[in-house]
Amino acid sequence: MSEFDNELKRDLECMRLASDLTWLSRAALNPDLQAHCIQMAKYWSEKVIGDQRQSVASPNDRQHD
Repeated sequence: MSEFDNELKRDLECMRLASDLTWLSRAALNPDLQAHCIQMAKYWSEKVIGDQRQSVASPNDRQHD
C-alpha cells in the first residue's frame, strides 16, 4: 500500500470511531459517559482535520519541474 492509501485508511478509521462514539453518546444513559463519548468523538474528528491541514503543501513547499 502507498503512503496515501495508509493515510486514507487511517482517516476513515478515525471518522468511523468518531461516528460510533457519537452514536454511543446518544444511547448512553449516564451523563458522564455521554460527555466522555462526545469528547472522544471530537478528538478523533480533529485528528482527521489536523492531518488534512498538514498534508496541504504551501506553494513554497512544492517542487517545480
